[in-house]
Amino acid sequence: GYCFPWPQTFVFDPHPQPESENSQEMARKVENLRIEQQEWKEKAKKLQRERDSLETAAKTAHATAMHDAKNACRGLRGQVSALDREKKLLEQKLKQKEDELDSTKQQLQLLQQGDAFLWQEDLNAASTSMREDLQRAILASLFKASQVVGPTSSASLRGGEGAVSRTLLE
Repeated sequence: GYCFPWPQTFVFDPHPQPESENSQEMARKVENLRIEQQEWKEKAKKLQRERDSLETAAKTAHATAMHDAKNACRGLRGQVSALDREKKLLEQKLKQKEDELDSTKQQLQLLQQGDAFLWQEDLNAASTSMREDLQRAILASLFKASQVVGPTSSASLRGGEGAVSRTLLE
């Protein structure tokens, strides 16, 4: 500002005149700093906009990823449930096949026992038949012998017949 010659009295001059090169130099520096400050403010605003944009993109990506992850989990849970159902069906079929196998084994065992029983019956029947045939043959032989030997010996043979018959039957 410009000062009047009176001491301690100052009047503010809104349009000061540069008094020297130093003051002009200072004015340039101030102006340059103001311009630089304005550039920095613009850069800061630009960076803030980029940051906000990136933050929005990150939030959107996170929300999308979470949505996709939830859907994927839902899908996986569905697959697990389907596999569980399939496993239960297979376990039921396995149990059914095991029951069928047990039943078939029992039937086979019964058939084998029945075959053995029938075979034993056949064997017993054959044995009885052979025994009866043998008895008849012996009796026939004794009868023929009694005819040849005569009545005296015939009585002793007949007594022998009963003994032979009893022995065969026992």
